[in-house]
Amino acid sequence: MKSLFSILLVGIIICSCNKETDQVSEGSQAKLTVGNFVLNGIPVDVSVSGKLITTQPVSFGKFSGDTANPYTLFTPGFSNIKLSPAGYPDSNLLTKSNFVFGTASAFSFFLFDSVPTTTLYVVQDLPQLVDTAAKVRFFNFVKGTDKDSLTVYLIRHLLIGNRPDTVNLTKWLTNSSNKPNQLSRAYAGVDDIDYSGFNTIVYQDTAYHIHVYHNNELVDSSQKVAINLRSHYSFVAVGSYYYNNFTDPTLYKPTIKVMKNY
Repeated sequence: MKSLFSILLVGIIICSCNKETDQVSEGSQAKLTVGNFVLNGIPVDVSVSGKLITTQPVSFGKFSGDTANPYTLFTPGFSNIKLSPAGYPDSNLLTKSNFVFGTASAFSFFLFDSVPTTTLYVVQDLPQLVDTAAKVRFFNFVKGTDKDSLTVYLIRHLLIGNRPDTVNLTKWLTNSSNKPNQLSRAYAGVDDIDYSGFNTIVYQDTAYHIHVYHNNELVDSSQKVAINLRSHYSFVAVGSYYYNNFTDPTLYKPTIKVMKNY
């Protein structure tokens, strides 16, 4: 009888563990990715409710996670998020207390500006996949620029000129409420949470050249990006318009970082 009880107890424990594993794989977890765009800043560690979620510190111009999946999964609910200088877990760079992660929700945290005025911009990611197109959103975190001075193009054919398939990522749009669309939002407040859709449509499943202009001056044309249909991308402009004032100007010259969200 005692042996039978032991077998039943072990069976209950195994079932409980399997049930918990199933819950983890059901897609109900919350998702978080963090981008570090702080000029003259240092790499950061990210903790959620006391647990370190970054496998390595997030350095300037990088996102947490990896290229295949930028998001880290964890249990939804109320969480305390702490961003700390790498290697100094007891120091706080920025914190958000009692932040609510809903079931299956996804968020992007953008650190930007410069030391010591580091700012956090929080965006809830709202994917809407389309079989026949890719969707793109754009954020301008280049210090010293505004929405009118920075222009970013995706260009398929460099030698043919301004074709219909050239995409202007920085075109200033308005939605039905006449509020400026978050497509080109820059320098949001610390406590703002934006519900940012992926609003620019790209119909070609191919590679694009990225051209960055500041006040009509071409400042970067060195990158290409492969766009896949039924995918979502974040294009983030980073650096400083005054990059020549830094010790390493090439590090802070305005450029584009690309994250494939979905």
